[in-house]
Amino acid sequence: MNTTLQGHSNQYEKLLQAVLDTKLALEVKIDSVVQEVNLLQVDHHKLADSVARNEPCLTTVQPALRDLQTQVMQLTTPVSSLQRRAEDVEGRLRRNTICFLGFLKCAEAPSAELCLELWLITTVLGNKLPPFFSIKRAHQILHRPLPPGDQPRPLIARLFNFRDRDLVL
Repeated sequence: MNTTLQGHSNQYEKLLQAVLDTKLALEVKIDSVVQEVNLLQVDHHKLADSVARNEPCLTTVQPALRDLQTQVMQLTTPVSSLQRRAEDVEGRLRRNTICFLGFLKCAEAPSAELCLELWLITTVLGNKLPPFFSIKRAHQILHRPLPPGDQPRPLIARLFNFRDRDLVL
């Protein structure tokens, strides 16, 4: 009986040691959880302080933001209308403009308008020249000087009348 008692005593001690080990492991884990909770509480207090400091600012900014959103919505329609009108005006301004490629610089003519008008009369239009044919303005596109033998700069001309433009084209 003594051996049975001693066997139970050994099992009891092993069981007691296992319980103590588990208790120790649980205490370590509980301590780490407590530390993490304490850190979370500190972060929570910081966030709460930040919210408390920023809340009055937000209450004053929200009406101003609403007013700005209203103004943006009110200005969106006129801006899109003005953009359409600007595109229309630009299109109308370019309507009577022609770009001529391959023109050499007209050294003999005092202006690009006269040079182009002479060329159109002699080469392109000939006897089909309308009675009031006129070039409003003409100029060569400016850019860096071209090396010798390169193609000449394009010549841009704006005619007074769209019928003259159609005739030239």
